[in-house]
Amino acid sequence: PISFIPAFFVWATPSLEQLGWLAMMGAFSTAAHLALARSFALADISFLTPFGFARLMLSGLVGYIAFGELPQTLSIWIGMGVILLSILLLSYDAKKRGTGIEI
Repeated sequence: PISFIPAFFVWATPSLEQLGWLAMMGAFSTAAHLALARSFALADISFLTPFGFARLMLSGLVGYIAFGELPQTLSIWIGMGVILLSILLLSYDAKKRGTGIEI
C-alpha cells in the first residue's frame, strides 16, 4: 500500500508480453512456496537447513550457466567456500556421531 504513492507518478502499463512474464513468475513463486511448505511437513528442519545455506552457491551456479556471469568480488567466493566447508563439516560430524538422517 505504501508503494502506491510513488508508483502512481511513474506507472507504465505492462505490455501483454510483460503480463505473461509476470503471470509465469507468480506461478513459479507460488509453486516454490508450496514446495517449501511441503518439505517442512515431510522432513526434519535440521535436515533442510543446509539447503537454505546452499542457496548462495546455487544462485552463483545458475548465474554462470544461464548468463555466463561470474561473481566479481573475492568476498563472494570466500563466502561460498565458508558455507560449503561448514555444510561438509556438519555433515561429517553428524555422520560420525550417528545423528545424521539417512537419505
